[in-house]
Amino acid sequence: MYYYISRDARTWTKLNNNQRGNAEYRGYPDIIKGHDNRYYMIGVSEKTQKPLLWTSRDLVAWSIEKELPVSPFVLTDNYYTGGNRFGAPKLYYDEDPKQYIVTWYAAKKGVKGNDEWKSMRTYYVLTEDFSSFSSPKRLFDFPSKADSEMATIDVIIRKIGKNYYAVIKDERWPEDGISDGEIYSVG
Repeated sequence: MYYYISRDARTWTKLNNNQRGNAEYRGYPDIIKGHDNRYYMIGVSEKTQKPLLWTSRDLVAWSIEKELPVSPFVLTDNYYTGGNRFGAPKLYYDEDPKQYIVTWYAAKKGVKGNDEWKSMRTYYVLTEDFSSFSSPKRLFDFPSKADSEMATIDVIIRKIGKNYYAVIKDERWPEDGISDGEIYSVG
């Protein structure tokens, strides 16, 4: 994880003398401010492949708050979370219901190569305390038939005003006849 700064959103300078902001963190960071004004992100332990909750008060010094249980992230419906497929966990804290949403992607069992990537789906659990979790559910149910089986990974969720927004990565391949995409409004 590296930090950059820009004054015009086009020219970026790497901070911390070109060193990682946290040499121990592994994952694809999505930093959020939590219920207690601390900063949170989730990573994955290289050794155990379990999710780790990281916290910071100043965005500089980070520490592992706790290792999260794997059980909330084990899936059914022919999808799995295991080994390196606890994919890119992300967090969002929703102030209205005072709960966190944890997202990650999982692959369909038994597929390999490009088909494995095309099988990726985003799932989520809800938690208020990182001790008890809701049952995992698939995050997206796209209204378009063409997108109903969109392979989604690396989801970032934010709320602006009353609307929630999701930035996603579509893992389908152009040679499969996939269009450039559609814009969905969220109410």
